[in-house]
Amino acid sequence: MTRTIRSMMVWGVVGVAGLVLTGCDSAPRPVPHSAEVSLGDTLQGQTVEVDIVGVNNDANLAEWEAYNVNDYFKAGDARRAESRKYTMKFAQGSTSTVTLSKDDAAWKDWNKPTHLVVLANIPGLSDQGGRPTDPRRKVLPMYSNFWEKQELQITVQRSGVKVLTPEKPKKK
Repeated sequence: MTRTIRSMMVWGVVGVAGLVLTGCDSAPRPVPHSAEVSLGDTLQGQTVEVDIVGVNNDANLAEWEAYNVNDYFKAGDARRAESRKYTMKFAQGSTSTVTLSKDDAAWKDWNKPTHLVVLANIPGLSDQGGRPTDPRRKVLPMYSNFWEKQELQITVQRSGVKVLTPEKPKKK
């Protein structure tokens, strides 16, 4: 009898240790989302560039949040030239909506990004400098539990980048 209880205790400890070592699988995971980017009415017919960059770690995210958007869109900027990005160009006569599909090859290139950084070169809005709150930059979490839908709707307006997709309510 004592041997049976001891055996059950050993297997119980092994089972608990296995759960602790493998972690809980209920944590939210980053998942690809489609991103539909459109120009607001006040920018129709103007030339606007939008870059979307996938970031898969906190160290790189902090750099993207602090980087000067003016510098990023200057000709010859090394960060822009070297980044793995999805570029959307809007101009007179072109479509006013462009979609990055959740099946696009960029997602593989970004290697499971936890965030997308959306940067827009908006005419007349260049005095924001490198502020983290620069309205030409939006940082979007890609976790499965963050957005109401996996189709993000983003609009670029004269005042900055706006996300129209609602977030999921926070669990209390």
